[in-house]
Amino acid sequence: MAVVSSGDGPEDLPFAGWSTLVVSDRLRRILEQHAPGEIQFLPLGFANTEVDCGAYWAAVLLQTVDCVDPERAVVYEVGSKPTLFRLAIRADSIPDSVNVCRVKGAWYNLIVRDVLAGVLRREECTGVMLEQL
Repeated sequence: MAVVSSGDGPEDLPFAGWSTLVVSDRLRRILEQHAPGEIQFLPLGFANTEVDCGAYWAAVLLQTVDCVDPERAVVYEVGSKPTLFRLAIRADSIPDSVNVCRVKGAWYNLIVRDVLAGVLRREECTGVMLEQL
């Protein structure tokens, strides 16, 4: 279940689970402008709601990059699977043409270039948490 409103109104990036990226129409337009061709957007509808949340989209990132730095990342064994606890990347592994991507082996992490991160901050996109790597 996605929480699509917080405080003053619907969020631009509501939490909808670890594997699903849901974005507002406003954030979709920003991403289309600053990362053209890197994300596919699928329209979403909400059932059983009395609140007009506006348009939301499932955002499917089209690129996954193998960029984890195994020397600096913190990985724990959980059962028989290694689980990434603290992400560290090799920035030189990410092609210059990529503005946003998923991280191979850590599908819940997204990499966003500094320029796009600056746009997201300047536009005050809600629900977005950025961390410098």
